[in-house]
Amino acid sequence: MSIARRTRTALLTTVAVAALATFAPVADAVPPSNDDWELADAINGGNPPVQGTTYNVSADTDEATEQDWEFTQCGDSVYGKTVWWDIFPNVPGWVFVTASGYDAVIGTVPWDSQNLYTNEWFCDDDPSDVTTESAAFFLDSNRSHSIQIGGFAGYASDGADESTADSGLVEVKVTFYADRDRDGILEAPAQPPDRCPEQQGTAANQGCGDRDVDGIVDPDDQCIDQKGSARHAGCPDTDGDDIADRFDNCDLLGGSSNLGGCPDADQDDVRDASDSGGQVDRCIGENAAARNRADANRDGCIDVVNLSKLVDGGVKYDPVGGALKISRVRLAGVPDRLRVRIAGLCQRRVGRRFQKCGSVARTTAAAIGAASTDAAPRARAARNVTVRGLVRGRLGVGSRITLRVTAFKAIGKYIRWTVVRKAGELTTSRIDGCMNQGERVRYKRRGCS
Repeated sequence: MSIARRTRTALLTTVAVAALATFAPVADAVPPSNDDWELADAINGGNPPVQGTTYNVSADTDEATEQDWEFTQCGDSVYGKTVWWDIFPNVPGWVFVTASGYDAVIGTVPWDSQNLYTNEWFCDDDPSDVTTESAAFFLDSNRSHSIQIGGFAGYASDGADESTADSGLVEVKVTFYADRDRDGILEAPAQPPDRCPEQQGTAANQGCGDRDVDGIVDPDDQCIDQKGSARHAGCPDTDGDDIADRFDNCDLLGGSSNLGGCPDADQDDVRDASDSGGQVDRCIGENAAARNRADANRDGCIDVVNLSKLVDGGVKYDPVGGALKISRVRLAGVPDRLRVRIAGLCQRRVGRRFQKCGSVARTTAAAIGAASTDAAPRARAARNVTVRGLVRGRLGVGSRITLRVTAFKAIGKYIRWTVVRKAGELTTSRIDGCMNQGERVRYKRRGCS
């Protein structure tokens, strides 16, 4: 059913002409000004309601009437002596209406300049409250809406009609809150307000959605399409290392935050692997810092130290005793905490074979180069290491002493002195070589580099 909306001017003109034609006397009983729907009073002067503002209006309904088309039954409740107010929202939302003074029934109906949409009539009645009635209705913004207040007359099942409707002074409070996304969560200044006024959500999520259903509302979820935890702002942590995958360069391998979430088995601050490429540890198990060694290119490998440039050595031949004496093997500028092994071997030439005739060895202490100021002089002395030894026994031509200076991840020094006959006398000749990182001997007469 639809009824054309009449303007206030047209209605008043019709009423005036009818009065003049009949010369009816003025009645003492005057209905309220908003008795008819066409003469409804406007909330907020016909302007859109201010959200959260309560508008207080009232009417005396003792002489109020009902129009023929009006709804006067809400469920089983019959009501009459109705009055009207109009509200004009500019956004969708909810209107909250409270009527006080007597047992009332509240209804609402939308309309526009062409029609009154009675098929969208809504009403509310609480039979348990006989002095105050409250109702809430959703209002669209593309139409105007009328609020109807009527007095309760009884129940249709008991045969009640409008003539016995309650009446008197009714005080009405009207409050409007926007709900643009139509999710039933009111926008500010309602408390708590809808945090997502343009996205449908639930009350539990303060009006917001949770697209990945991880319990983190979308505005707070930094990974809106991946389930995660609140600790990581809604993002996953696949490897459980407390670093969200979006910050984790190794999201399948547990690691530490200072290495972008990547593992570091030898704790040398060089990541063992990476999902995003870049430098990784080429020598897992080597920790340069723990050995007080350098890793200048940060590839996880201890830099090779060239000991061949730090070693000097000498022997002295005793022509009387026929002994070859290691008079000096000196390491100058040994890196702090570098354990260096010095080993000497004497071999006596017997025919085509060699017999061991003595040996000497020393490993420098790992504590060389203590950091404290008090230990600095001692540390400096310790970094200049001298080994002395004496090989007893007569040595003929071809006998030799071999000296090796080695360290972990170092190019070692290799020196060999051989007894030779020169100008009718026994003396020594020397060759130098190097040991490649303490593993393989390479002979070089001009030293190692």
